[in-house]
Amino acid sequence: MKDELLTFQRFSDPGLAAKLAEKLAETGINAIIVNEGPALDTFIIGTSSMPDYSLKILSSDFVKAQHYLEDYYSKEVGEVDADYYLFSFTEEELLDIMNNPSEWGPFDFQLAKKILKDKGITFKEAEVGVLSSANITRQAKKENGRGLIIIAYIFTIFVALAILLMFINKQYNFPYSIFLAMLASSQLAWGKKTLPNGEQVWVFNEKERITGKNLFFTCLVLLAVTVLMILLFTVDFAFAFV
Repeated sequence: MKDELLTFQRFSDPGLAAKLAEKLAETGINAIIVNEGPALDTFIIGTSSMPDYSLKILSSDFVKAQHYLEDYYSKEVGEVDADYYLFSFTEEELLDIMNNPSEWGPFDFQLAKKILKDKGITFKEAEVGVLSSANITRQAKKENGRGLIIIAYIFTIFVALAILLMFINKQYNFPYSIFLAMLASSQLAWGKKTLPNGEQVWVFNEKERITGKNLFFTCLVLLAVTVLMILLFTVDFAFAFV
């Protein structure tokens, strides 16, 4: 596995990211914090509800960092307040946390495990946790790209129609939706996700990735046609700024 700097956790609060970076540094793991606010969301809606700060470490340090978090929070759960929300969870809800550790975070996972142990329900350590083979397999599962394909197709068709109308009406109106089509198709073609052990895998299956590549390069051709039309026929176009 190629050793590279990857996102280990995301935060909306830079202070929390800095605190974790300090703790990891104590174990010899170097971490950097990068402000990676989703520019597209901010551009479209003005604000973003997604985490803005990424804590990055080397992929080879992921397993070590995960073990550190497990050890650290297994000690912290003994000091949690009695009114913490997990204490009101049913056994089924707590088991759901055990089966989906990556969705709940290390603290809730360790606390859920402790509560279940107090109820007499125990687990084999190798079968639970973010580094368990079951969780790695679950996280590596390919996602359904059908919705993204539909979005990419719709925007690509809009762009093609916009170019056609621009040619017919000789009125310059750049189809900015082409960038949305390229964004969606590039995510389909080259989108990757990082597993808890630091390994990176494709988000979508091979067939959907091929579709994404075809759409992306189609958009490149449409973009080139648009630029060429502007360069060749600007003199005859009546400019319209919308």
